[in-house]
Amino acid sequence: MKNIKPLLISLIIVIIIFILDFITVNNTKNTVEFFNEKLDEIDNILSQEEVPIDKADELVKEWEKKSKLMAYYLEHDEIEKIGNDITLIQKQVNIEDIDDARQSISETKFLFYHLQEKQILNIENFF
Repeated sequence: MKNIKPLLISLIIVIIIFILDFITVNNTKNTVEFFNEKLDEIDNILSQEEVPIDKADELVKEWEKKSKLMAYYLEHDEIEKIGNDITLIQKQVNIEDIDDARQSISETKFLFYHLQEKQILNIENFF
């Protein structure tokens, strides 16, 4: 009977860890999909030689909201890199530097992809 209690506590802890991992992975996946859609939308507008200043401002505001939640469970360095790139996109759109803005969008999308892949629980990330 003495051996069952520590085993049960360990099992509960493992289950809680997997549940929290599932929640954080889903939140990250939804956030990445949301921002990739917004970045694609801005990129499409830029490809038509138009300047989506309001969309870029909206992107920064959304990132400020979502990054606070993600900061609880992700590396702050990764969040800062993405935040800097999103701010850079906003500034490039504001000064109408279309080519550089489109390049920054591609880099930011790669960072989002990297962030999502890094968070998935697998053998490579475990060790």
